[in-house]
Amino acid sequence: MGGVSHPSQMYAVALLEPKRVIQARNAVRSHYAFQRQRYGEAFRALGFTVYTGSGGFYHWLELPENMMATEFNNRLFKRGAAVLCASDCDMVSERSERAFWKIE
Repeated sequence: MGGVSHPSQMYAVALLEPKRVIQARNAVRSHYAFQRQRYGEAFRALGFTVYTGSGGFYHWLELPENMMATEFNNRLFKRGAAVLCASDCDMVSERSERAFWKIE
């Protein structure tokens, strides 16, 4: 039948020790807070209006007057980046094609 080797099991148990779990949770929280702040500042510096709440790792942005989210994504693709359009998040509205969420 196979299965997971004993050394692999022992390694997994060590990773789940309470101190390691706390360390991992803090590292993830810190990383996403840093990314969220960094991207928010970059979006503001680019002239976007940024709407954001506390917690989570999203920023809600309003795109310039004549730009659609799909067009913005196509521009980002050329630089190896992408955004999640509001319509991809079941946030359909009259404005959903003109705004997007940025996952950090």
